[in-house]
Amino acid sequence: MVNTSQLFSVVATAIMTISSSSAFSTPQSTPVWGLQQAPRHHSSWPLYMSVPSSSSTSITLDRPSTFQPQKSTDYDQTTDDALNPDGPYTLRLFDDNLNTKEWVARSLVYVVGLCEQDAYAKMTEAHTMGIAKVGDYRFDIAECYRREMLKNEIKCDVIPAEEC
Repeated sequence: MVNTSQLFSVVATAIMTISSSSAFSTPQSTPVWGLQQAPRHHSSWPLYMSVPSSSSTSITLDRPSTFQPQKSTDYDQTTDDALNPDGPYTLRLFDDNLNTKEWVARSLVYVVGLCEQDAYAKMTEAHTMGIAKVGDYRFDIAECYRREMLKNEIKCDVIPAEEC
């Protein structure tokens, strides 16, 4: 059974012998098996292909032009209400004496994705008023946020937005 590394070295040696170049030599523009090597420029990458030496003409293939999709205006206009038949839901945050302000603000940043300023403002509103509206979300997203906040032992609930 032939070892694959030995087979690879034999094939590489055969190719190097046929092309009469070394692995460390610079590429030349000599045709190898019908393909002509050409220097590559960053502005364009054309494909060069030469016809075998029996004919003196050559064929050059260029890159295809860039495809630019056109915006279609014949699609059906849908609204958020049509996509979300349940309507928006509000995530509310309640004040409690168990958690520190920093913990509540940090949880709002990591769970809900609020920026630190908004999280601190919501936490302060809940602390002073007793309740704060975190935001309006689809029901499944609001429930996910509520569950994660409850895992952090922070009191919150989800209600339909029209009840606020």
